[in-house]
Amino acid sequence: MSYKVKGIITSIGQKKVLDNGAVVLDYVIKNTSENGYETLYSFDIYKAKEYAQHLDKFLEFNKVGDKVIANGYPGTITD
Repeated sequence: MSYKVKGIITSIGQKKVLDNGAVVLDYVIKNTSENGYETLYSFDIYKAKEYAQHLDKFLEFNKVGDKVIANGYPGTITD
């Protein structure tokens, strides 16, 4: 089951290039519920070498502070 999370991007990690040419990037979204409770969700983007430009587009069009809707399998960050 995948999730759809609405929130604000709070951090975007560094793009990492793996030995096989694939690229990986992690980012965090803060979701605020109706009762004011905030939850941080961590997402990872993995793109094979031939699709690396998709990750570059993500970095071009998304910045910290942007409101987004993310689809995927997030991991909840706990303190």
